[in-house]
Amino acid sequence: MKARITALSLALLSSYASADLQELGDEALSSEVGQAFINLDSFIDPIDANTRFSRLSFGEEIRINLNADEVIFNHNGTIADATINNFALGHIDTATGTFVPFVVSNPFIEWAVQDDGTGKQNLVGFRLGFGEAKGSLSGDISNLSGHIGINFTDGSTTYAGSLLDASGNSSSYQATQLGVDGYSCAQLSGNETCYNLGNFKSFSIADSDGSSTSDFFLSVQNKNFTWKWGDGSTVTSSYDTSKGFFINMPTDMTISLGDSTTGTARLPTEFIDRGIGRW
Repeated sequence: MKARITALSLALLSSYASADLQELGDEALSSEVGQAFINLDSFIDPIDANTRFSRLSFGEEIRINLNADEVIFNHNGTIADATINNFALGHIDTATGTFVPFVVSNPFIEWAVQDDGTGKQNLVGFRLGFGEAKGSLSGDISNLSGHIGINFTDGSTTYAGSLLDASGNSSSYQATQLGVDGYSCAQLSGNETCYNLGNFKSFSIADSDGSSTSDFFLSVQNKNFTWKWGDGSTVTSSYDTSKGFFINMPTDMTISLGDSTTGTARLPTEFIDRGIGRW
């Protein structure tokens, strides 16, 4: 089931202030073009009819240059689901001295509710996403809950990267390492397979081919949850998330396997070196 409420402006103003509004016929209307600014869509999971997803979309393009000393998500008094110091979106091209913004279009907020079996609707999650996103994300990451779409290579074989816990096991919850899943930090082709998240200072948020991605999002859910979207009867996309805060970061990056210093250098995000690692 899918419902859509679309806000459109249909008022036409005459060039004469005293003229009356005139009804347009079908032929005249066919030559007019309208653009929706806000859309509200609702989607019932065809597999689980007790779950409904609703999405409020905004037809805008936004160019972002953002710096923050510290970003913390869902701190429980001991540890946060994500802790990032010197966080930034966008960077400076040092060759030209200009900002390269983080660009998003068609941003949306989405929420999911479930029927508990008694007719009561319970909110189970909230998501901020984008129809398209592309740009650099930088920071000193202590721990992260989510997924980073990155690849590693030994020169002949490419391996899918994964967030890892302290033991080198795949983990989407409060991970502290990034590397190759399934090796428990054992060497692969003579190279390390686990790297401290703090070694990766900048990420290129993009689809695997370098184009804009529709999969960059931040979400909060009260249990392990699968976000879904579809065309009214079929699920066309799904994302597994863990309880609490979750960030999904698709990238077009492939990193060579190496020693424990393997990572990515930080892209500059300030013009002046203030000695805090952003320049």
